[in-house]
Amino acid sequence: LINWDTPSSSANTGRKRLMCAMITHPDLEDLAIEKTPAEKSIYLSLLKASKLHRKEEGQWGFYEPKVDDDPCYIAPVWQEIHKLFDEKSGQQVPIKTIYQHLQKPPYGIKQGVLPVLLLTYLLANRREVALYQEDIFCDSITLEHIELLSRRPELFKIERFELSGLHGEVFNQYCGTILG
Repeated sequence: LINWDTPSSSANTGRKRLMCAMITHPDLEDLAIEKTPAEKSIYLSLLKASKLHRKEEGQWGFYEPKVDDDPCYIAPVWQEIHKLFDEKSGQQVPIKTIYQHLQKPPYGIKQGVLPVLLLTYLLANRREVALYQEDIFCDSITLEHIELLSRRPELFKIERFELSGLHGEVFNQYCGTILG
């Protein structure tokens, strides 16, 4: 449905509803999408089949693809996104740049799929990435962001932070204090 550069209006509606479910129900099986609307088809073929949305340690969520269990060959795309951030270490990367890079060979990802993949990346790496809209930090991803991400990606940038060693441990303790 969305594997086009210009998806139909019904496919766009399904994609938008899927992305809304991704932020409102990431911890539920099938993102709590019932029956078989367009968003369920997109979910099953893009997120569930690729195992980007799966259950790990008893918790449903968005996770990076496993190199040794990657039925849809998404891991190279994921690694390429990481590579883009590594090349721009400490800088904000425009989403439009990420999209343009992933649309070229050898990936050739269609415009209709890119917002869902990018949102999946953001959710799977939520502790290591920051989203900016018109250079203003977004402390959460809202329904309004989802709408704009699909229609006006040029308004957004992403910055990736490496949280390892002492910084990662301090962050984990901080999250435990706040969420605990």
